Amino acid sequence: INYIKSDSLVFDVGCACGDLGVALKEYRNATIYGLEYNQGSVDVAKETKAYEDVHQFNLDEITEIT
Repeated sequence: INYIKSDSLVFDVGCACGDLGVALKEYRNATIYGLEYNQGSVDVAKETKAYEDVHQFNLDEITEIT
């Protein structure tokens, strides 16, 4: 968090359940987009409302999971 300036645009790769996103939104007023492999974690991250959007994505195959 200390490396992120206020009002930054952040791309959170591997955002898990969104803990970092919540902190960045609260302490840095960041605009955050997330990628995560696990659908359950994507659902939790979306529920935080910290992210503009979160997508389930498999970076091993470079494909979005729909």
